[in-house]
Amino acid sequence: MPLQEKKEVRETTLVLAESDILIKHRRAYRNLTQKYIISERFITQLPVINAQAKDKFADLPTTINKEENRTIVEFKHRKPIKPREICAAELSLLIDDSFTNRIGYLRIIDWPSEDLTDIHFLHTKPFFVSAIGKVEKNTITPAPGFKSIISHARKGSTIRIEYLPKTKPIPSIIWTEEYIIKNISEESIEECALKFLVPRNDIKQKVSIKANEKITLSQDSDGNAWANATLHKLQKGEKRKITLMYKIDKTSYSFSNDYGNIQFLKSLSEPSSAGRYYLKGSKLWPVNDIKIQKIARSILEDQTEIFNIVKLIFEFVNQSFTYEANGVRLPADEMIKSKRGDCSEFSDLFVTLARACGIPARVCTGYFWGLNGKLEGHAWCEIFTKQGWMQLDPLHGFLHGVSFQHILFSKESNDVDYPSYIVKNIGGEIDIKKTSYVEVKK
Repeated sequence: MPLQEKKEVRETTLVLAESDILIKHRRAYRNLTQKYIISERFITQLPVINAQAKDKFADLPTTINKEENRTIVEFKHRKPIKPREICAAELSLLIDDSFTNRIGYLRIIDWPSEDLTDIHFLHTKPFFVSAIGKVEKNTITPAPGFKSIISHARKGSTIRIEYLPKTKPIPSIIWTEEYIIKNISEESIEECALKFLVPRNDIKQKVSIKANEKITLSQDSDGNAWANATLHKLQKGEKRKITLMYKIDKTSYSFSNDYGNIQFLKSLSEPSSAGRYYLKGSKLWPVNDIKIQKIARSILEDQTEIFNIVKLIFEFVNQSFTYEANGVRLPADEMIKSKRGDCSEFSDLFVTLARACGIPARVCTGYFWGLNGKLEGHAWCEIFTKQGWMQLDPLHGFLHGVSFQHILFSKESNDVDYPSYIVKNIGGEIDIKKTSYVEVKK
């Protein structure tokens, strides 16, 4: 860990084991004060089990003191550090992983990204990591050209790490939707045909469906799945219940920065390529707007690799705009003017800029399942690269895939905003009330 001309160098190693976490903080610095430095303190809110500091010669005396909701770790140098003298030491902290959030066997950490130089999975396996890094066996290290593992969350504040023990399965999501259909007309309804938008199968998500009524499954032009049911002889004031149960099994994300180069993009825009369909403009995605084109040109300047183009678009959208729930869906050019929007505006702007840069893109819609159990409608994106279709979330700051908590329902290739259900009656009027709840099966 060379200090060179820097005042200070910090590095952090994270070792994620089955029941605990090892953190190694390495620090080298020059004493720029006029005083001798005898000891150092490290304060954390993490549940520290054990701690040990050392320099290049030997272990250093280390003590742990707990005060309310924090732990103070202090170690003493072998000899006082003189003014202008260089000091280097490593502090290892063994942490109880009880502080992690959990979904079944899956552990979830939002880790401060500063100076994180490597992540090791010891008898564990990664499910999703929201950072740029190089993966070798059970280790993630900085990607070529980077000195640390960096995040793309807004302001680079945290890295999302999702992992589980090697011997344990990825938990299944059991999602139940109940629809209460009531005839509110003054006469009976002979036939009521309903279509329900249901979670779709995808590379990273496999779905099986059960229902209390007879249903058939169909697909629309975007490949989205619909459950079709027909109710007969619905009397005045009568209620019927349709229950749909989805078992959703997810697979982990691979980490690769090899998206292809500019020549690959050019091949996707050729007249015979299916990629042209995903480059079109629309009302929500005005790819030919003057400001959109100007931004696209500045992003494409001197770039030859798709990954670098995607990264620049992603950072622009994620870091240049403010989140604000607005209850409407505004076109991308309006987002540019207002500088604010919710998940829909963030996703629509990303798709617009990606298409303007020649990258096939579309919007994904579904739900984000909060750790508090709350379901919130959410939108994110998908781009086509050398690796195939890849999802990302410009609002949450997830550049490499999306988290376990993202539940995909539909994909929009031509700014079609799909409803959750469609009703076709033959005589009469109905009212529909929907209830959803989710649980985990280990």
